[in-house]
Order: sequence, then structure tokens, then C-alpha cells
Amino acid sequence: MRQALAQTGRAAVAKVAIRDKENLCLLRPYQDVLTMETMLYANEIRSTQGIAVDRAEVSPKELQMAISLIANLSDRFDPQRYHDEYQAALKQVIDAKLEGAPLPAPQAEQGEKVVDLMEALRASVEATRKKSPGQTDGKAPATRTRTISSRRRKSA
Repeated sequence: MRQALAQTGRAAVAKVAIRDKENLCLLRPYQDVLTMETMLYANEIRSTQGIAVDRAEVSPKELQMAISLIANLSDRFDPQRYHDEYQAALKQVIDAKLEGAPLPAPQAEQGEKVVDLMEALRASVEATRKKSPGQTDGKAPATRTRTISSRRRKSA
């Protein structure tokens, strides 16, 4: 299958059962193996219609600062720099429970701090300019995620 897909330059769509659920998946050749990526069914894809989009104007200066920040933080992708922190914390809790040790206390939620985004962007650009291109500290770059669980609860 891998050789046939590689020779034809094609990928295959298939179905696979994972955790009591049937999923669509994409099979495609990669180097000497056949890879599988799960996909969504059409009814699982949410429409973007009706989602409030902030149409704020971005000044050329703001855009240039954002582009500069991206350029300064760009580096080759190294999957070894990324670790599943959730899985590590879960393993720590399981190990503590198995040993009969007290479970680690959950982290207290902190109130949101109001941040001047332009000042934060300027500081990030300046901080990344000080690093020479390609120089990394060995850590994965900081990422910021936003939970949308409240939005999911409303739509469910």
C-alpha cells in the first residue's frame, strides 16, 4: 500500500475505530512508513458563520512588529523540544496514588491580568532581537492557548 501510494503520489481515505468511535483517517506514505492522520466527518466541522470576528484595523506598524516577531522566533521544528505536560502531570498523580502518598494540590486559578498588547508585542520583538538567528535556549517556545469550553457548553 505504501509503495503504491508513493508511486502514484496519492493518499487514501479510510475508516478506523479508536476508543469506541469510528473516525475518518488519511493514509499517506512518509519516508519508509505509512502514516495515518485522523480527520473529521462533515457533520463534525462547525461552520464559521455566526462567529463574531473582531474586525479591528491593524496599523502598518503593528503588522510590521508582528512580522518581525515571527521572523525572530522562527526556527527549525524539533519535536524533541516538546513534551506532553498533561500526560506527565497525570502520571505523577497516578504514581503518587499508587505509592499512597498525598496527591499534589491543584494549582489555584489566578485572576486575569489586563495587558497592553502593543507593549507586550514591542517587548517580545525586542527580546527576540537580542538573540542571534538560530540561537535557542533548548526549551520549546512559549505558547498561549485559550480555552473555549464555555463556548462548547453553550452549543452542546
